[in-house]
Amino acid sequence: ISEFCEFLATDKAVCDTLRFTGQGTFKETVPVLDEYGQMTPTEVTRELGVDVAMRWGTGYDTTLRSFVNIIAT
Repeated sequence: ISEFCEFLATDKAVCDTLRFTGQGTFKETVPVLDEYGQMTPTEVTRELGVDVAMRWGTGYDTTLRSFVNIIAT
């Protein structure tokens, strides 16, 4: 992700690319199809990961790009 951030930047860098990562879990209640064909509220544990790269440059334009599972958002 750091290399992609450098690729997207068109101006000269003021500092090195900063990278922040994190992982965690959370619980969520979602409808799940049970053995009787009914949608039943079920609590599931989800895993999440975050990976952020930032770079400051000499230009005046701000560019923000975000992606989720390689899909631009």
